[in-house]
Amino acid sequence: MVEKKSIKEFIKLEGHFARDDSPEGEYQAKRVSQARGSLYLDMPFFGYILGHFEIYPVDIKLIQSITIDHHFIYFSAKFMEDKPVEEIKGLLMHLILHKIMKHIERGFEKNNEIWNVAADISTNLMLEDIKDKNHFDWGKQIITRFQMKYLNENTENIYTDLYEEIEQDEQLQDIDDENIKEQVKMDNLMNLVDENNIQSCELDKTLEVLEGEIGDEIEADRFKGIIRSAFESFADRDRGSLPGDLIEMISTDLYPKVPWYTILENLIMKTIMIDWSWHPPNKRMLAQNLYFPSGDKEEINLAIAIDTSGSVSHIEIRNFIQEVYGIMTSFANSRVYLIDCDSKIQQVNVYESGESPDGDELPWEGRPVKGGGGTDFIPVFDYIQDNSIELNGLIYFTDGFGLFPNTQTHPVDFPVFWIITSSVEAPFGETIHYEIEGV
Repeated sequence: MVEKKSIKEFIKLEGHFARDDSPEGEYQAKRVSQARGSLYLDMPFFGYILGHFEIYPVDIKLIQSITIDHHFIYFSAKFMEDKPVEEIKGLLMHLILHKIMKHIERGFEKNNEIWNVAADISTNLMLEDIKDKNHFDWGKQIITRFQMKYLNENTENIYTDLYEEIEQDEQLQDIDDENIKEQVKMDNLMNLVDENNIQSCELDKTLEVLEGEIGDEIEADRFKGIIRSAFESFADRDRGSLPGDLIEMISTDLYPKVPWYTILENLIMKTIMIDWSWHPPNKRMLAQNLYFPSGDKEEINLAIAIDTSGSVSHIEIRNFIQEVYGIMTSFANSRVYLIDCDSKIQQVNVYESGESPDGDELPWEGRPVKGGGGTDFIPVFDYIQDNSIELNGLIYFTDGFGLFPNTQTHPVDFPVFWIITSSVEAPFGETIHYEIEGV
């Protein structure tokens, strides 16, 4: 009979320090676990994320309070023994905000002690916002005027300000011994923390211990997966309770917005282009202040279809036309089939080798389009098949609300790029969501 093993046993996950297995250590671990369970009821988004970290008591000089790494929440049992449950909940929230805000990763190659204070200030301000929004009594932190001056500042800016304030201390000018000078700086920093009631953990200790592990893509992907699961499962419920800056930061990290033309350029590079030339440069990328090579092939056959159905607004059509112009001027030695289609093909124009469709007029807003009916994408594919057009790729601009072809009855042997203004995902090809300007 095969003995079943837990995931932890299977991957032999161990903490960086020896676990405090004393009765007091285990007792405080249970209290911290209970506080974490209570947080899951308060705000499932944070409780779910905290549930992926093991509660880990330690009895070492290095850690006198509490800190966190990739897998464990380390704390001193002695530090925790006089803490009520609500204060422990505040400490756990403080730690998990550090993780979500990537303070460990962002703190490397900085002064650990100063970065720790900067990260604590940033975290305390966000935690206070969460507490105020939800009327939670987590912990007993006091946000002083000194901390409030950093409201809406990112952690890097706080760090720079603190660093400069410590470096400019006049008494340092009379000290020649570098070791003494550094000690005076740290004493000043700790005085600043005490005088302004800055709730602090020991993130700087974690930074020291994990210095050799930064850049671990497996750990980064693992935690991003945890955040994604929490965000997709609980963010709607907790959205009104979360700070807008936190939502924006998580959304940007999970779903980065890359300009569609950059994505398209990369896709075309992989699927269409063969050779590249720096003369002339790619005009479309040059307009974005990026100097990219242009395609250099005997001839590239592109079809560009524009959805001209009634569901597509005038603003969308205008944006489509501008983008089509950008694409057409990006490729030399090309033949472009420009197709207007609603429920049927409305017009087809063919342009050879960079031939301008509108003379010298820029932008290309005056091109007439035809349509206004229902939406059917199939006629474009029928047109390509019926005319035996060999394509390097089809780019289709649409809002996505239409009838897609069945690739079993309409085989597609060329790359298809759908530029879609809605959340619709095309059933085949590459879908690139496009944010309309001017809406």
